[in-house]
Amino acid sequence: MKNKKNNKVKWVVALILAAPSIAFTQPDKYTPCLNYFSVGETTCQPIAATPVNQPTAQPTAQAQPTNPVDQYLANYGKPPREFVEFYLNPTPENALKWTQTYNNLMLRSQALSRSWAQAEQVYNRALQSGQITTSTAVSGLPPVTDLGIPLATDAQPQATPQQPQPTAQAAPQPRSQPLTIGAFNPAASGPTRLTYYFSANCPFCARLTPQLQALKQEMGDNLAITCVDVTPLSPTHRPSPENMQGKLNCSWRAAPEAEIQSANVRQTPTLLVQKPGQTEPTRIAGYLPPDQLRTYLQSPQPSGRIF
Repeated sequence: MKNKKNNKVKWVVALILAAPSIAFTQPDKYTPCLNYFSVGETTCQPIAATPVNQPTAQPTAQAQPTNPVDQYLANYGKPPREFVEFYLNPTPENALKWTQTYNNLMLRSQALSRSWAQAEQVYNRALQSGQITTSTAVSGLPPVTDLGIPLATDAQPQATPQQPQPTAQAAPQPRSQPLTIGAFNPAASGPTRLTYYFSANCPFCARLTPQLQALKQEMGDNLAITCVDVTPLSPTHRPSPENMQGKLNCSWRAAPEAEIQSANVRQTPTLLVQKPGQTEPTRIAGYLPPDQLRTYLQSPQPSGRIF
């Protein structure tokens, strides 16, 4: 009896010790697991593998802005397309397209500068009257140009012991009644008189000079040009008739400091235009496109707006 009890105890102990190994060796389909939708234990179902869809990198076409402001902001800081085409493929066709685009950009820059200068005049006038508003009338404003080199206070011709100041007598060409500030004679007929204040180291003057020569050839005796040299003294440049020799058919002379002050010449190029019958000259400060200058010089009106 005692042996039977001992045998039972041994079998129970053996089953308890062997249970983990038996459970470990059972197939997965017999492994008990918990199912929340059924009562009691149930066999585990293998988890169905769900395919992972990898997104394909498709290039998305970005919508181009149609509003001009949005187009400008989208291309801000980038070079013009015509320049890039010319830089990568410098053919004559691409060079011509880039030249046209560059000139259009220059004209736009001039228009922006003129509008800004006139807006400052409107603002200052409204500021003095105490009525600042964006609807202030802009009529009656004088014409404003841009693209000029400002004259520094030390850039005006002055006499020095080492470098004497050129005078009118030093001009090799005959002087044909040069335009003198404060002494305009409003003749009823005669040529249009143009005083051209220029500098030898002014890039805008270098651009304007051949255009004035073309206008001189077109108008002939109807246009009399006086070239006033305001080149600042430097080791390489000085007022000299050679600065305009062979470039423009004009009467050359140097400008005294008093004339620069009285003519209010603050930048080069500066033009003073006196038409027949005009009592006061029209002052044009800065570079002016040749088409606008030609239209103004050839118009019969003695005065008026340039733009």
